[in-house]
Formats: sequence, structure tokens, C-alpha cells
Amino acid sequence: MTKTFEMYLDRYQHLYDLHRARIKEPDNIVMRLHRLEKPEPWSGEVLDKIFKTFPEQKFQQYPNFDLYYSQLSQFIGVPEDRFVITSGIDETIKSLMTLCCEPGDKVAVTWPGYAMYEVYAKIFGVELVRIICEPEHFMLPDRLIENLSTKTKVLFLPNPGQPVENCFDIDQLRQIAEFCEKNGILFVVDEAYYYFGSDTALSLTNKYENLLVLRTFSKAFGAASLRVGYASGSERAIKPLMAFRMAGEASTLALHAMSILIQNFDQIVIKSISDIIDGRNYLRDFAINELNLPAWGNKASYVLLGMENNKHMANVVTRLERRGIYVKGHYPPPLDKYILVTCGARQLVKEFAQHFKDVLKDN
Repeated sequence: MTKTFEMYLDRYQHLYDLHRARIKEPDNIVMRLHRLEKPEPWSGEVLDKIFKTFPEQKFQQYPNFDLYYSQLSQFIGVPEDRFVITSGIDETIKSLMTLCCEPGDKVAVTWPGYAMYEVYAKIFGVELVRIICEPEHFMLPDRLIENLSTKTKVLFLPNPGQPVENCFDIDQLRQIAEFCEKNGILFVVDEAYYYFGSDTALSLTNKYENLLVLRTFSKAFGAASLRVGYASGSERAIKPLMAFRMAGEASTLALHAMSILIQNFDQIVIKSISDIIDGRNYLRDFAINELNLPAWGNKASYVLLGMENNKHMANVVTRLERRGIYVKGHYPPPLDKYILVTCGARQLVKEFAQHFKDVLKDN
């Protein structure tokens, strides 16, 4: 009889019971407004700039990372030794929980929000401190800080947050950074939705060694499939992340696409961002003025809509899905009566608004 042995460390035995289901794609999608990504395809012009300029001989070669680091450094105005390219924002979340936390340590995050914070907390046996956000009561720094303790190792702050678009300005971010510095807490600002109207904490990394800023090319750049992001901070904060990185931060094709989007930021990407902001503002105002619904959306690429109750929310989501229109609902309390809609340009959003109005009328 073969002797059994434990293949993995004791602290990871619970992973046998942790099931992570992949998101299933519906087969009747007409409007894909539930994934917080650019809902409309890029034009052929953009795709030609990416794929027709990709050197054939590069397909089988490892990336020339120096080239892409240099270009990104110039674009964001940060020296190359002050940031690291990552696989989206996910990789940095995972790396920081590995580097900063022992089982039982506390990590704080505004909640509900990005699911991977909770997933990685479970994987590493970390206690996730959920700082609950509600759309009717936007949070101020003092209330956020109340949830932190001497046992908190990391504060992850999506800014703006989602689904509740709680957003701190530069002075408020400075106040939080000061508190975290005095209390030995790593302060990580998740700026996934930067460029849609929020302040950035990037300049504060020059003063606070305990501050990291995370960004991605998934949202404003409309390139979620690339899985490319970056983390920026002081040299002291970045050096361990740079050492901990994978052998290759991203594929050559993904980095090439990132490069083209950066080169065409002023000519193409800003126009897309502006169109999304216009669509977002239209839907928010339509919901408030035409439908008499509570709605929020000022700093990111989505609008949060309040239904009467969770039963009403579920009914509306189901009726929209029958039309092939997918939005995000079924949040846990206290957000169980809300619907989140990813926004595109005005024409798409106006079409959605009419469907939404019809569904509410039928309901």
C-alpha cells in the first residue's frame, strides 16, 4: 500500500475545499453590460494599428521588456525603478498578500467590490476586514480609518470603488496615507477606473514609502483581454515586487498592444473615454429625471441604479436577460436592491435606457 503524504503546506490544505467557478458566458448576449469592460469593440483602425504592426519575428521571441518599461515610464511620468508591470491588478493583490501577511493577519478593503480581494484572503488565511460602503452615505476618511487596527497589515482602497462609487480626493488620500504611515499599514490605492474623473494618488508615492498605486489597461484603455497592469510606488515598496515578479510580466503581443494604445492615447483612447463619460452621464440623468430612480455615476465607467427592493431588482435583471441584455445585480446586503450597468457611448446607452424603461413599465 502506497504511503500517503501531504503535497502542500498545512496552511494551504483548505484549498481542497475552495472551489472557484469560472464565469459562464451566456449565448444570447445583445448588450454585455455586466463585466465592467468596454462594451463596444474598438474600430478596425485601432485593431489594424495593433495587429498589422506586430513584427512577425517577435511572435516566437521573448519580450524586450526594456522597450516597454521605457515607454510606460515616459507615459506615466515615473522612473523605471519605481513601477513594475503586472498581470492586471490581480497579480499585485496576490503578491502583496504573500509578502505582507501571515495567516490570521488583517487586510482591509471597501466592500462589496472586486471579488479577488475576498478570494485571495481565503487562499492565504487572511482575515478580510470589510469596510461597507453604501451609496446613500459616501464615506469620509475618518470613517474609513475607524475600521483599521494595529493588526491591519494592508489597506486596499479601490478609488473610485465599485459598485459604490466612493471616491477620495487628493487631500483625503493624503490623510489616509498619513494615518497608515504612522500605524505601520501598507496603503494600496487601486486606481482601476482612473481617467474617468477621479484624483490619483501617484504623486503621493514620492512622500509616502508605504503607498502603492495599482492600475490596469482593462478599463479606460478598453483592453481587458490583455491582462496588463502595473504597480507604482517608492523604490522601497517596488523592489520586493520587482524581485517577486514572474520571469515574463506579460506576452509580447499584449505589451505591443499596450504600446500602441499608449502611442494613440491622445488621438484615440481619450475619445473613447470621453464617449463613455458622456454615456454614463446620460444614463445617470435619465434614471434620475425620467425614471425617478436613485442613480450614481460620476467618477468611473458605470452607473449604480436603485430598485424598490431585492425582489424588484431580481425581476428586472431577469427580464433584461430575456432580451439578451446583461447587467450586474444580486449583490449581498446592503446592496441587494441595486443594479450596476457598465456604460459605453451615448448611442448604446440610449438603447439600453429604452429597454430598461420598457422592462420597468412591464414590471
